[in-house]
Amino acid sequence: MHFKNRSLRVQILLGLITPILIHFLLQWIMGRSPILAESFYDEAVTGEMGLHILKGEPQLFFWGQPYMGALEAYLSAFLFYLFGASGFVLHMTDVCILAFMLFLVNRIGTLVGGWVVGFLAATYWALAPLYLSIVGQLATGGHVEACAAGAFVLFSICWLAFKHSRNPGTLAFLIGLIAGLGWWSSLLSVPFLLAGAIGLSLARPPLLLSRIPWMGIAGFLLGSSPFWLWQYLHNFSTFDFFEGHGVGIFNQLPTRIYSVLRFSLFQSLLGDWWDGHSVLPSVPSFLAWAVFILIYLPAFSISLIAIFQWLRRIISLRNPFQGPKDLVVATFWILVLAFSTSEQGANGSLRYSLSLYVPFTILVALWLGKIFQFRRAIGSAVLVGLLCFNIFLHFLFLDEFKTWPYRPIDNLIKSLKDRGIRYAYADNRISQVLTFESQGKIICADYFGRRNYNYLKAVDSAPAGEVAIVTHEVLGGPYPEAMASTLRLLGGTAEQVKVGPYVFWYDFKEPATNLKPLPPQDWRITASQEQDQVELIKDRDILTSWKILKRAGDYLSVDLGRPKRLARISFLSGPFGFDLPSGFKLEISLNQKKWELISEVSANDMLPGLYWYQGHPRLDQTPRFQISFAPRLARFVRLTNLTTPEDRNEPWSIAELFIYEASETPTRPYGKALEAYHQAQRTLDHWMDDPTGPHHLFPVANLETRRKQVD
Repeated sequence: MHFKNRSLRVQILLGLITPILIHFLLQWIMGRSPILAESFYDEAVTGEMGLHILKGEPQLFFWGQPYMGALEAYLSAFLFYLFGASGFVLHMTDVCILAFMLFLVNRIGTLVGGWVVGFLAATYWALAPLYLSIVGQLATGGHVEACAAGAFVLFSICWLAFKHSRNPGTLAFLIGLIAGLGWWSSLLSVPFLLAGAIGLSLARPPLLLSRIPWMGIAGFLLGSSPFWLWQYLHNFSTFDFFEGHGVGIFNQLPTRIYSVLRFSLFQSLLGDWWDGHSVLPSVPSFLAWAVFILIYLPAFSISLIAIFQWLRRIISLRNPFQGPKDLVVATFWILVLAFSTSEQGANGSLRYSLSLYVPFTILVALWLGKIFQFRRAIGSAVLVGLLCFNIFLHFLFLDEFKTWPYRPIDNLIKSLKDRGIRYAYADNRISQVLTFESQGKIICADYFGRRNYNYLKAVDSAPAGEVAIVTHEVLGGPYPEAMASTLRLLGGTAEQVKVGPYVFWYDFKEPATNLKPLPPQDWRITASQEQDQVELIKDRDILTSWKILKRAGDYLSVDLGRPKRLARISFLSGPFGFDLPSGFKLEISLNQKKWELISEVSANDMLPGLYWYQGHPRLDQTPRFQISFAPRLARFVRLTNLTTPEDRNEPWSIAELFIYEASETPTRPYGKALEAYHQAQRTLDHWMDDPTGPHHLFPVANLETRRKQVD
């Protein structure tokens, strides 16, 4: 199919340059929307890695996890070098990559069906469904680069298999090089590589006996060399992570294919833009059905018809692959099958659906081309209608978030700087954004150092007056209310500031009371259940615990032997979980007849692991819970569970209980104990000798390698 009497210049202008300009205009509009104006947490990690690259610090893999390479961070660093670091420039990394993919789908479409199909593919990509625009804004580590590499492999294999290349060896090396970079960036590129290998083998078998495969392998080894270097240094943990993540090739495969096609592909074409987020409910149902029936279902049918054509050719002893369209269809179905045998695909996740868009865009363009061939006026009307539908999806998205605050992170950064705060703790989804958007002016560490353990060590060792704790009303982890209530239980004081959705605390003051731990040897302990286990809470062995099933009214009571001026109660839950009571109250008494209520804590207010550390609170992974209060004279201490949980098999356990009395002078650890503690601390620091490597809290994240770092 060709339009006659068109000059090459006009063809290039209409078929490629105009769609690219439209693509950048649409992405600029999307990038200015409130919800996309600042970076998200995974994006911010990419941005932080880019900033470190600009400092001359090489990066190989996405921080804190055993998959995804740092290719996107290097591309972002290049744009940072040219235009300065910002969330907008970070987003431009993926916008530019999607523009490159627009060029590739245009070239693939031209190979498959001529100029018209190439033009239609590029135009559709420029004004694509909402999902593609969202993915084009999120620099979340490397998936877009991997799909771009896959699209390049698809185009180049089509050219190598069905066209006559002047330098096939050079092209094969380039295919391997880009494929290797895609492999390093994300294993999402694997189905493309598999489809390319199968397609080349079937389309031109003689090439397998030439130097072409060896040139491709050489390029692949070079492009993927950062991946293999990282694997060597990390005990090949990427493969450990993906082992067992599949759901089985023959296990309910038809159902899983249906899930992939319906949720990961078709619903994303009609308005789903992220997992659990969609504008489809706002789209008139007749309109969505019309687009699906008139456009997407026929485009999908082209792939089914191609399969029947393969079978006919095989039966007649002919090569099933006769042209680039066959390779595009094969790539589409290999991607569908790959998704169907993965956890993400089986659950209908949209997170990695971009790879499906590359071949499916060509199928859509082929169907539109057939309409153009039938009647150009009808084809033009259908194309305009489809593009208007996609624009409508974008309008619904922008309208939904038009009232959101625009870059609230800027106000938070200013507020922190005005108060002299240079370090902070926060949930991982907050800490990365704050660190990147401040360009490192404020080092905000995740509570557990998941992405960069060096950040956590920097905040731990910072002057107490320069440290804050930051929470978020929507993201939680914890929510501000839980942090506020737990800080009150810790005692002391802190200034609280609300900035938009953020709430932070600073200027911490520990309780002025000096504390002295009470020796547990003379305690007499009673409990409502498991009386024979109560001695375990004072044996100072974290691996043993008093453990019961939660029931309203269950209690643990301690008789100290004689009255003490109590000022703090602290307990550790069971060693392998946070088996806290379902809300509890702490009471003290002199005679067990009259009880004074010290604290009553609801389940939502319990934040285990928060404690005083070098002048400021710190949250860690230990299941400790501290309650400090003004000194009170008491002999008896009682903890009572307040409610019965819905799950009656839910446990409450205490591994160790600590009770402190007020002291006139500070109590210091014995010299040998303090020396042993610091020695253990220095040794355990080796647990994170690789501060940005897979964190031990990440599932299957090379735990054995971490353990070997500690003596």
